Amino acid sequence: MDELERKLGIPLRTMSLYLHAVVIEVDEEFLDLDKLPGKVGGRIACWGAYGQVWKWELHAHRRKNPQIVGGDDSDYKPGLGPGIKICGEIGLASAGVLMKNTRTGEQVITVPAHIFDSRDEVVFHPDRNPTNRIGKLNKLDQATDRGFCAMDTDVAFSNKSYFAAPAPTHFITSTDLGSHCNQYSYFATDGYTTGIVWTTHTGIYTERNRQIHRLTSAHSYIFRRARSSLSEATNIPASDSVALR
Repeated sequence: MDELERKLGIPLRTMSLYLHAVVIEVDEEFLDLDKLPGKVGGRIACWGAYGQVWKWELHAHRRKNPQIVGGDDSDYKPGLGPGIKICGEIGLASAGVLMKNTRTGEQVITVPAHIFDSRDEVVFHPDRNPTNRIGKLNKLDQATDRGFCAMDTDVAFSNKSYFAAPAPTHFITSTDLGSHCNQYSYFATDGYTTGIVWTTHTGIYTERNRQIHRLTSAHSYIFRRARSSLSEATNIPASDSVALR
């Protein structure tokens, strides 16, 4: 810990080995994921604000527990963003991201097609009620499970705030995943029924050559409070990681 402090030039509050990762707490003023190393001592480095990582009682910021009967049916307008609950006529799911056509100025949010009937025209939040309409479907493709929703003029939607999870930054291919991420790197997703969900990269699955790793998910809650450095998910030179003896 002393050696890492000298290399980084910042004070560390706590440093703990946790399964395949090293979890490090620093004061919030030093929590700059652009500058902190993604690997420490050959392990994935997860950085968190001091006093926030190990508080097991903390939960995703919700108005209702999504595991109660009926789920979280709270109205989060204003403040709609990726991961928020949306409804069609036949199902419930989470909203995707806001996209803009730079030529026409048209803006739509991506939605999963499987929650809509082919005759659907309206998208709702938080439940199917005429007063809860947030937009109109203008494209639906069941084959790719993808649809577009044009938001009503009085509804605001922003990609800047991802519902109870770190904001996604970009899409990657399986080749990118193998090149830029390590085995056991973790990623966050979110849904209206489960809250934040951490998934672990265990390999690229193929039809004839599966890479299977049996890992418990008991450690997932810890990573709700700690975040991996951005440099862990990018193709950085080896010298940019910190090796401890």
